[in-house]
Amino acid sequence: MEAALIVVFVVNVICAFVTGGINSSKGHSYVGGFLRGLFTGIFGVIDVIQRPTIMRKCPYCASKIYLDTTVCKHCKRDLITSTQADEKTQINPEQLAKLTYRQKYAVTEYGYLLSREDAETIGKMLAEYKDGEIPSFCQEHGKRVTTRKS
Repeated sequence: MEAALIVVFVVNVICAFVTGGINSSKGHSYVGGFLRGLFTGIFGVIDVIQRPTIMRKCPYCASKIYLDTTVCKHCKRDLITSTQADEKTQINPEQLAKLTYRQKYAVTEYGYLLSREDAETIGKMLAEYKDGEIPSFCQEHGKRVTTRKS
């Protein structure tokens, strides 16, 4: 009986390291993935493999949604407006890691890739409590970020 418990524990520890690494490579927390793998074993590994790479917040209700979502599943609002730029771009975790803090914020929170200068403008808008104007600013000045399905 003790040998079986030791085997289960060792398998869960191995799954914890694997899950943490996968979670981290997808742009999420290593510790969160590690704990998921430690407590759920192989099911945690499967769950993390199926996770999307990057999430963002809905600009209307602040719920976490997939990056390329067009209608929020929580508030049912359309996330694409007529003023949105037709330009789209794909970004992977390596490219995301090279962006400035403000650029990452614009990608993860609003789903748009902005220049460094425009991302700094977002920071000023946040400091001045103009959060409601940010989604339209991103649509006018940025490129909509889509993810590659692989």
